[in-house]
Amino acid sequence: GINAEYMGTPSECLFFFGYAVTEFMARPYNPPPKIRSTACACVIDDSQDHDLFVLLVLKRHSAAYRALLDDLSNKRGEQAINRLSHLTKSELEETIKYTQTNDENDLDIWHTTVFQDNASFINRKKNWSASNALAAIKQSPITEKCTQLLKSNQFPIYWEFPGGDINRNEEPSHAAVREALEESGYQVRHAPQYGLDEIHKWGPRDRNTGHMILCFPNGYPVKPTAAWDKVEVQRAEWVSVEVALNERMRDPTNDDFPNYLRKVTCYFIHRKFARYVIIQPVTPIIHQLLEKYRIMMESLLLNSEQKQKLEEQNKLYNELKTKEPPATPQEREQFKQTILQLVVDFIQNNSRKTSKEVYYKRS
Repeated sequence: GINAEYMGTPSECLFFFGYAVTEFMARPYNPPPKIRSTACACVIDDSQDHDLFVLLVLKRHSAAYRALLDDLSNKRGEQAINRLSHLTKSELEETIKYTQTNDENDLDIWHTTVFQDNASFINRKKNWSASNALAAIKQSPITEKCTQLLKSNQFPIYWEFPGGDINRNEEPSHAAVREALEESGYQVRHAPQYGLDEIHKWGPRDRNTGHMILCFPNGYPVKPTAAWDKVEVQRAEWVSVEVALNERMRDPTNDDFPNYLRKVTCYFIHRKFARYVIIQPVTPIIHQLLEKYRIMMESLLLNSEQKQKLEEQNKLYNELKTKEPPATPQEREQFKQTILQLVVDFIQNNSRKTSKEVYYKRS
């Protein structure tokens, strides 16, 4: 701009104005990343008396591959090594191909090939070019690790909620129901009465919006009513929440889905536990169910802080059993009930907060 205190001749002002316009026009135009709004359907089947099931789909993409290149761009060699165990066979083979080169241009081709359809490619490309990616690769045994994983012949598959982009003028809940039908073949309905829906920000500078929508099957018995999109989705399955959290939803680049499922599970498991704990007399079947829910709550649904507090209480209980004189059976049972109530309170509080408030690590 021109200093406001300086007022030259008209020709001088015109010269400065033309110079400024020329400089502005000479700069390359980098369009801003596309802002996305997505909706995912967490479809829960609560019709079974004892178990809780969730609908998952297996999609044909791996965000871990892009995360690997991001780690290399930022010289996070150790994290890149850990990512390798989450790549598919073809991705491992591509990684070996490019990491064996000594040409920086080959690495640029690799990076461009992976990110060419990504909205934030320009910024990623800057990071990749600015960092010495070739050195980061050569300093880490990435090629050896890839070869080892290929020999093991065990490749990961990641499951997630059905979901996708929200269309123009479409409600998030309607988009979630539509995506569930398209990707799984199941008709589902939105369940807003539970108040468990969430909105997550994600992507560069949290520009994108993701809606987590709680849904139920639209009618029983549960069965698909349409063919799903077999181009994008390999298959859809109903699995127990234990299987979903322990075995299926293990994508290292996506914590939103399993953490939201934990929050939803807290709500329904707390309801089931409260329903059976008041039944008298306690039959062997009821005792087995309550023990199953207790183990599930302690192992899957507590965050790190809550687990630490539970461990402290368990240490006090062990000291109570070994103290002199020894505690009476009534005292030990009362202490066990206190610990159980602590866990139940944790679960109830978790269901009332957002999944980010409960399960994301504090820095």
